Amino acid sequence: MLPEALTTLAAAGGTAVVQAAMSDAWSEVRCRVAGFFGRGDSTREQAELERLDQTADVLAGANQHAVEQVRMRQGISWQTRFEMFLESLPVDQRETAEIQLRELIQAVPASSGQTTIHNEISGGTQYGPVLQGRDFHGQTFTTTAPRPAAPGPHRP
Repeated sequence: MLPEALTTLAAAGGTAVVQAAMSDAWSEVRCRVAGFFGRGDSTREQAELERLDQTADVLAGANQHAVEQVRMRQGISWQTRFEMFLESLPVDQRETAEIQLRELIQAVPASSGQTTIHNEISGGTQYGPVLQGRDFHGQTFTTTAPRPAAPGPHRP
């Protein structure tokens, strides 16, 4: 199970994918997301590109009465993908993935179309970087991602 900070980061990632799919930044973000999941494996990257294209197609095809529901479902779907991916990584690789996901989120424009969603990651506190965002319902969230503990005599 992921710590709350990583779950929140995954939620912001899902929101960022949906937001980017509806913006001019889609091409760049699409490639970055595929690279994030692919980790240098071109076959996996291609599979992610296809999933991302499906997301963009679903969002583009949503009728105006269901667009918010479609955005929410797609955001949750990508949140789940990010959570599962982060959870599958060995603990020593999560920090790098967290940094890359934060950078990806920051690359997404602050607004697109009818829904404004803002994600921001600041330098943080003594406890770790701070992630602030707004979900699809306009609810604001703030969380501090914990800094990894330094190895010590009690840690392997």
